Amino acid sequence: MNDLRFLIKFGERVYMERFAAGYLYFSHAVKFREFENTLKIKGQGDRLEGASRLFAQKLTMQSHENPQDVWTINMADILTTYGPANKVPVFCLFSCLEKDCVKISEKEYRISLDDEIKNDITTHFEKADTAVIIENPDAFIDDIRNTFASGYKADAVNYFHVEGFPLDNGGRSMDMEYFKYLAQDTPPTKIKGGTKYSFGADFAYRALFCKDIFFSKEQEYRVLLPKQQISEPKEYFVDYTSSKSHIVSLDDLFSGSIVVSIAD
Repeated sequence: MNDLRFLIKFGERVYMERFAAGYLYFSHAVKFREFENTLKIKGQGDRLEGASRLFAQKLTMQSHENPQDVWTINMADILTTYGPANKVPVFCLFSCLEKDCVKISEKEYRISLDDEIKNDITTHFEKADTAVIIENPDAFIDDIRNTFASGYKADAVNYFHVEGFPLDNGGRSMDMEYFKYLAQDTPPTKIKGGTKYSFGADFAYRALFCKDIFFSKEQEYRVLLPKQQISEPKEYFVDYTSSKSHIVSLDDLFSGSIVVSIAD
């Protein structure tokens, strides 16, 4: 992300102080799905975390174990989750972009979030009263890389119409750009009547870098540990002191009074 200026973490002060001390709290897709299904509040959770809705006017399914077993469904709307991605550790931050800042000098920016972003933050993170600003995202990711030698993935979340597009007949159609993103690691193949896209288990983590456009104002940036699995949320220690982070109140951040220097 060439326009990424800073990374920000929102939350309650006691937890933000712990994050500033190097303790990163990772959760997983199952927990995020439980939040929406239990709280019934979209935003504090996401039932499509690590999942997709599959829409089709006519859907044919074939068993891997018994290829002779074939089923056809008309007007399909199927919620599918990706098992290998369910328990992958996920750590979430906010991407503070060029558009979210006012440039004061070559090395100083004032953070100025628009009202829609501030509304989403207060709505989706009701208990948040504090923010931790990471001044040097590149150094932070370097520290992540040095800590998790077994493998990590770090990138901005991509926003698609995961919930689909409404059709005149009452059905919905899929966002093919979304599925092309999921299937990018396997070249598409031409088959009779169309093109075949494949989404392999080794790349199931890509579903964790996708969310519906409903969440786009969260401008999320994620760190994943795709070679690990956790049954419950877990803290990992990362010494990211070189990234130069500092704690501010959410009120001060929202006021537009916070000036941050770009770390060398």
